[in-house]
Amino acid sequence: VVMLSASINVRWKPSKMFELTSFTMGSYNDYGKSHDLEVLTSAYNLKAYQNAMQKKKLIGETLAANLRVGSGGLFFANTSFIANSAKGDIDILSDSLLIQTKHILNGCFYEYGTYRYVPSYSLNNELGYSHRFNKKRVLRLTVAYGKEREDVESHGITKEPLQDKYTSLRYCISARFSKQTGFLRYNIGNRVVWSQSKYASHNSKTKAEWCPDIMLHFVFSQKQELRLAGQRSVSTAPYEHFLTYGMPLDYNSYRAVSLMESPFVTKEQLFLHYRIIEQYYNFLLFVNANYSQEKGSGMDKVLQDGILSTHTYVDGGNTKNMTLSTTIRKGLGNMPVDVQLYAGYNFSSLPFAIGETISDYRMKRFTNSLTFSSRYLSAINAEIRGLFEKTEINTSSYKTESNEYSVSGKLMFAKNKWKGEFIYSYEVIDGDLAYHSNHNLGFRLSYNLQHLYFRLSGTNILHIREYEWSETNTSTNHQSQTQYIRLPGYFLATMGWRF
Repeated sequence: VVMLSASINVRWKPSKMFELTSFTMGSYNDYGKSHDLEVLTSAYNLKAYQNAMQKKKLIGETLAANLRVGSGGLFFANTSFIANSAKGDIDILSDSLLIQTKHILNGCFYEYGTYRYVPSYSLNNELGYSHRFNKKRVLRLTVAYGKEREDVESHGITKEPLQDKYTSLRYCISARFSKQTGFLRYNIGNRVVWSQSKYASHNSKTKAEWCPDIMLHFVFSQKQELRLAGQRSVSTAPYEHFLTYGMPLDYNSYRAVSLMESPFVTKEQLFLHYRIIEQYYNFLLFVNANYSQEKGSGMDKVLQDGILSTHTYVDGGNTKNMTLSTTIRKGLGNMPVDVQLYAGYNFSSLPFAIGETISDYRMKRFTNSLTFSSRYLSAINAEIRGLFEKTEINTSSYKTESNEYSVSGKLMFAKNKWKGEFIYSYEVIDGDLAYHSNHNLGFRLSYNLQHLYFRLSGTNILHIREYEWSETNTSTNHQSQTQYIRLPGYFLATMGWRF
């Protein structure tokens, strides 16, 4: 595995009224061949060994300019360009006699490979003006333009490679009025968004939508506050939803997608956050609630070999997600030790169809954790954490449950220019479809100078036992049984320079 990244941030301020900033970044990730992750997939009487290779490249540039006028006016403009590419290869070996004969026979194995190269480009521009009234209220007006393009080149189980372009345009006019002081603070915005999506080189659709958002912030005191927010947004669907050829999903399975009725997805969100902080008594309370709903449409068909089975599922539809969580943190008397209790609940719902039967894929997850942490003034502190998580998945045809347990310890120190931590955890997943356990030992060490810093980290460095388990995955697009075998973890060395 090779991971390289670099960034340069330059700020130029020739006067008090004008400021110009530039941010340049780039990264390169080569994950190599996954010989350290051997996958054995069994579906019915089918068996296969799968190896994958993936490379990612990214380069981006952002320019921003601010010009102050008068006592409260500000003109601003920014532009950003990002070029990204992902290249992936998948090699699969199989001893199944049901594999189609057009695949290559190599010894006693039937073999085929897939290849995908997806370079993408995005350009975003924004121009606006903001004005501050009475040093309390701010009005912000903006005009924005964005363009995204993806060039797909894929070689799958079809004879000819797929080459296509997917482009999307986005124009946005928005107004925002906010107040950030006093008991009642608010941020009210309204956007008119016009989007165009073009895919499969012959189909283009447009959509205009009003997207309001509002945030109310009640500050009862410096120790207590309540936030309520809601927003509506529209975005284009990923290009994968519009492929019209066989695209491999898992071993011996691929999907042929029918064109969706609309390439757009509308999302609505509601958010609540309540906080109490009492530093004198070392007491902290967080309550969070979030609800979101996405609306889309379309139908996909998933085929396995054309021989074993055929099923379809709704891609898009009405997807719902709800999250509730509470965090309580309290100091233990006069001791420099804090105890934190977390309780969370997550619910997700996705309608889909298998064959001629329409069902709901529903997931419930309960999470509870208890953490003890020290806050000594010395250079060394410690943390101990226990976690229990229960997951339930229901459809019209099956129900599964899974329990996860984990215990972890962390030893932290900070002195002068040195910072570090040592981590140990033991994790167990026990469910109807999967079981595995793992001992993890890791560390993180850093040394910071004025401009230069060094970091060294590692995870799963000893592997008291090999990290291996079996699981059965059943989702809206495929079902497979997989056994994983992984070699020990990694070391990562980082060096950086701050200007």
